[in-house]
Amino acid sequence: MAVSFWLKLALDISWSWIALSVIRAIVKPPGSYWVYVNRVMQALFSAGIILLVEKLFLQFVAIRFHEEALADRLAENHLGLKALDRLSNAAGSKIKAFKKKHKSGAASRNASVELLSAGPGTGTNSPISRPDTPDPAHAHKPLSEKEKAKKKRKKAVASMLGGAITAVALKDSKFNKRGEIGSLHSARRLARDLFENLRNVDPERRELTVEDFHPFFKTEEDAQNAFNLFDKDGNGDISKKEMREAVQRIYRERKALTASLKDMSAVVAKLDGVLISLALILILFICLLIFNRSNTLASLVPMATIILGFSFIFGNSAKTLFESLIFIFSTHVYDVGDLVMIDEQALFVKEFGLFSTTFRRVDGQEIIAPNSLLASVKLIHNVRRSGSMWETTDLQVSYDTPLEVLERLRQSLKKYVAANSREWGGGCEINISKMEYQNAIHLVVAMEHRSNWQDWGGRWNRRNAFMKAR
Repeated sequence: MAVSFWLKLALDISWSWIALSVIRAIVKPPGSYWVYVNRVMQALFSAGIILLVEKLFLQFVAIRFHEEALADRLAENHLGLKALDRLSNAAGSKIKAFKKKHKSGAASRNASVELLSAGPGTGTNSPISRPDTPDPAHAHKPLSEKEKAKKKRKKAVASMLGGAITAVALKDSKFNKRGEIGSLHSARRLARDLFENLRNVDPERRELTVEDFHPFFKTEEDAQNAFNLFDKDGNGDISKKEMREAVQRIYRERKALTASLKDMSAVVAKLDGVLISLALILILFICLLIFNRSNTLASLVPMATIILGFSFIFGNSAKTLFESLIFIFSTHVYDVGDLVMIDEQALFVKEFGLFSTTFRRVDGQEIIAPNSLLASVKLIHNVRRSGSMWETTDLQVSYDTPLEVLERLRQSLKKYVAANSREWGGGCEINISKMEYQNAIHLVVAMEHRSNWQDWGGRWNRRNAFMKAR
């Protein structure tokens, strides 16, 4: 889909036609064959312009789709990978100086440093200076306990996390060969080691704050932006669970974006084939007009009859193709990896094509649905693009249950939600749905998740914990 090639081809044909016309005007060569040469140049010029317009349109569609559908996700994922990489780079220069003084270090530590220095973005080309970096001129001065703890923490981060960061963020081939399970294991290990070493301060804490990120970034604003990627609940600190979920989320998002871009490239390639076919038909018709105008115009009526007959055969296919193009490029209700709800079924988007989409149910079954059906009949609820989501559950109690008991239950659940604000929002209500023959009272318990249900297993874990609350 290189537009530059087709642009050069159109310009070459144009200049050749212009040069040939100038030569004919000056030299005036004899022979009637120049008329046919001129018609050939007209046909080539028309073909070049049509193909150039087709490629420009295809490029416009692809760029516009990527900007509208994936730009925000790509930017956020790039920022997350950059934050992980920065933690590695920031400690890289410290480790190099440390290795010069301690060449007889442990083999495991040297191996970790080599993995770190071999990764992209490391080395001496782009050193990172920080306010807490010791001045070589004053290296003989004794360090305070706080500075020693900071220095020790950064060395530990570099030595223990170099290989893991390379595996998760920099696509180390050794880990990618293991597949999804190995990569997820590397992500969890990275999160665990990163959290344990960043909180290695005096006194030791159970949560991380933005100050723990400052030594690894140039400015406090960069540190705050990186901290916000991990602090999804916005409460100002990061727990071990939040760190693990954030690193896994960065990995899963990168994998989903890679698959989405791959499927999108396949769809664009199929669209290119469709447009090329239409362009060739148009080029053929223009060539007939150039070489035999009178007979071509006279043949339009019988050709229209043939086209009308084919429309009954391929009309439905053309309609399906058009609906699929609108559904994918204009509506675009999901990407690869999104959790969607269709007919009250939770489905993960595995891959999508020009005519159909493959979904994977939470129990592992795969469902293939035509895009034309999804575009015209089904309501699709995209969970990943949703914000914080509410959930309801039914509860049945005896008819003679006092209202005071229900009020105590409401207050107890609200107290639980407030105590677990990392998982739950502030909303939690109990409402009476109906009373059945003075025999039972049906209650509806509504609770607000802090996040959406994209993490399907996490949603059920939160729900189960809520049901066991007292």
